[in-house]
Amino acid sequence: MAYRPGGLSMARNQSAYVALLLASLLCARATPALAQEPGGAHMFVSGGKLWFPEENQLGQGDMRICSLTPRRPSVDFDLAFGLVSVLVPIADLDVALPLRVAPGTLVIPRVGATAMAALGTIGGYATGWNYGLGLVLNAQGPLLFRADYAARQLQGVESELDGPTHALTLGVGWTF
Repeated sequence: MAYRPGGLSMARNQSAYVALLLASLLCARATPALAQEPGGAHMFVSGGKLWFPEENQLGQGDMRICSLTPRRPSVDFDLAFGLVSVLVPIADLDVALPLRVAPGTLVIPRVGATAMAALGTIGGYATGWNYGLGLVLNAQGPLLFRADYAARQLQGVESELDGPTHALTLGVGWTF
């Protein structure tokens, strides 16, 4: 029996993305007096889509903690959850390298290890590797915007979670 998660309604997702985009554009207009140099630890909360093998997809929410110090390799930790009736946590531990491409804009390539579990009626786990690319806007501001892509290659032990997954998320972040 293959794992086939159901998606969330498209209209509800589009409303959430539009609200997130509007909030991010307002943050991009933050006053210079509130601005600070990018760097140090930042936390991001995001939402988006996660694609499984055989083109199944579901909503995803995640929390990411990372450094935005340009040209300095750093640890990037992401804890994501598939938004379905069962708990599907996904943890990524990566090495990232933030690169400044324009004032207030960073591109962050990363690569590392990943682990995924399915808790509930389907059960199973998988481990593997991942790579991804993040785009951070308003990097000097008190509130930041991040778009992120991740690709994961998973290998499970007696699991239906084997195979590649892809995720695309949009979110907001702040310094802590």
